[in-house]
Amino acid sequence: MKLDPLIELVSILRKKCPWDRTQTLKSLKNNLIEEAYEFVEAVEANDIAAIKEELGDILFLVTFLVQILKEKQRMDFDELIKLTIKKYKEKHPHVFKGEKLKDQDAVVEFWHRSKSDIFEGIPKTLPALQAARTIQERAARLGFDWQSSAGPLRKIGEEIGELNRSKTETERFEELGDLLFACVNLARHLRIDPEDALRSANKKFVERFRNVVSELEGMGRDIRKVSLEEMDRVWEEQKGQQRSKGIEAELRILKLGLNKLKISYDTKILKKFRRYLELLYEYRGRVHLISKLDYTRIAHKHFLVSLLPYQFIKGHKYVCDVGAGAGFPSIPLKIFFPDMKFVLFESRKKKAEFLVRLIKELGLKDVEVRAERAEEYKKQEFDLALFRAAGRIDKLVKVITQLVKPGGEVIFYKGLGQRKELGYAQKRLRRLGFQTGSEVLSNPIDKSSVFLVILKRQG
Repeated sequence: MKLDPLIELVSILRKKCPWDRTQTLKSLKNNLIEEAYEFVEAVEANDIAAIKEELGDILFLVTFLVQILKEKQRMDFDELIKLTIKKYKEKHPHVFKGEKLKDQDAVVEFWHRSKSDIFEGIPKTLPALQAARTIQERAARLGFDWQSSAGPLRKIGEEIGELNRSKTETERFEELGDLLFACVNLARHLRIDPEDALRSANKKFVERFRNVVSELEGMGRDIRKVSLEEMDRVWEEQKGQQRSKGIEAELRILKLGLNKLKISYDTKILKKFRRYLELLYEYRGRVHLISKLDYTRIAHKHFLVSLLPYQFIKGHKYVCDVGAGAGFPSIPLKIFFPDMKFVLFESRKKKAEFLVRLIKELGLKDVEVRAERAEEYKKQEFDLALFRAAGRIDKLVKVITQLVKPGGEVIFYKGLGQRKELGYAQKRLRRLGFQTGSEVLSNPIDKSSVFLVILKRQG
């Protein structure tokens, strides 16, 4: 269907509706912002019907704005389309002019290289958190950035100290701004969108506080006369109830995924996963085991992804997990393969301590946690090595050769966007006697793809 009927509708409304007739570019700017945020909300809720509706509202507003410009003889839809096509063809010379840009990083680099000022094009009205992230990303492209998340984390500590020492309102204003900027920097290094994270925190607070008010009113209490201590007690109770609901929801998703993967389970196995979830929630805020957003998708993003190569794991006896972190993928696999012996390498002390407790609480036997880097372990004794979020394949070739015995196998869990990694390492791996292969597996819940790199050492 063409846009002509929509353009005609807007033209009629501009002539015949008193409200539509009085609108201007300025009067509609907030409407466009509102519709954009409603679209974001629909996307976050994964509500397809709402997404269609909100996209329609945005398209209507864009058409309306073009009609206003047309009436002032400044532009019509044909001109807008021509200008847009011209702009995006110029932004994609690798598509339309045969220029060589090898990957998405090179494309982004080209876009920014064409700007005379690296901060050009950042709207002054952009939400402050989003603007801060964009500013930091652009500065980072010129090498002005921390090497890891440890840098901004230290900076946050420094900024809190400076805020505590500030004496005037002006100083506090400035130091608080610096602290927020540092928090955005940390979020960027952790690959968390600060806008999404804060929106999620806002939503969680509102839901929980509404429950607190409802609970107190149900007890016949006047919320305005309740002490802070009592409100805090009910708040903690609500947190516990929400956690319980979250765990039940995760277990339902886990069972659904296991059924789709045709993996058999019983009540004992589900009990172990329940305790696993309880411990992850208990350590939340104490140790960074998984991202904050992942606490609403542990079952499908971590448990089920860990179990995707279930068929490839069968038959192995001695397995190591490099960079075990919160225990993915080794602990979910160990739950289903109790006779296998596992060694978990985790060099970060707090995470290693979590793993030790987790193994004890789940009653798992023949699982050893080594609080050291896998590079330090030089016995070729494992018949299977697992790597998930442990780094690039070509950077880990030496570690593989140190860990895996002749005839053993290696499995890397990767995203589809990381498929090139195998190509970078393939020649070297073959020289060292590894056969290379791969499989693309689908998550049974959200249909996202996991790219498994499977190496077999010749023996």
